[in-house]
Amino acid sequence: MNIRCSSNYIPNFKALYVDTEGMGRTASALAESLARQIDYSDSIDNLDKMGVDTVIIKDPKNSEDRAMIAFIDPQNRLYKIGNQDNIRTIKQYDIKSKSVIYDENVDAVLNTADDIVAGRLTKKTSKMTKTLAEILRAFPIRSNSIDYR
Repeated sequence: MNIRCSSNYIPNFKALYVDTEGMGRTASALAESLARQIDYSDSIDNLDKMGVDTVIIKDPKNSEDRAMIAFIDPQNRLYKIGNQDNIRTIKQYDIKSKSVIYDENVDAVLNTADDIVAGRLTKKTSKMTKTLAEILRAFPIRSNSIDYR
């Protein structure tokens, strides 16, 4: 979690939360690179003004090679992107070169953020999901306002 302090030492919680614990070397490098590229972008700043946080955590399905990115509102509901409540960094196999290609998926993250700000992406989760459970495990401070029954 990024916590910045102003000159009078009042903490300012930033809109980008990153937890690389439990990630493999590749996933951690992708997550950190993604965080550096989007941290001060206008898209993430505009989400912050709406009260929406961007969260980068391990992908439970592939914590070695991929990170998971989710967008969470103040009520701890996740924005739905397609049929998912998250997007991921990319791991693809290039058959021609017989190698693996890794991508932070920066464009997809920023495009999703812009769609949320513009109101083109409004669907949210209504109950506890695996992604939300993972976020709350990584950032227990968010669980203060949860009331799922």
